[in-house]
Amino acid sequence: MACRTRYSAAEAFSGFSSECQKRPWGAERLAPLTWCVRKFLKKFGVTAQGEIEKAVRQALAKHKLKGDERLPTEATVTLGAIDFSLEIKGEIELE
Repeated sequence: MACRTRYSAAEAFSGFSSECQKRPWGAERLAPLTWCVRKFLKKFGVTAQGEIEKAVRQALAKHKLKGDERLPTEATVTLGAIDFSLEIKGEIELE
């Protein structure tokens, strides 16, 4: 997934460009880095949610789950080029 903008790299890492600061809140005001990160996280979230729901439905159909469980959950996001890793843990309650 490539994310291209008309802003310079310096503007991307400075938060907001002066042009963006003048605009009302919305997608056009987000700095390019922020916009690209949000785009990736939206894709990740939508994809993960669909796959999790599918897996849980299949497990319920095969009687591997009763339907009242709490499922420990974790997700890891990595940026290999800069040696960054973030792990988020939680749980999914089925009932």
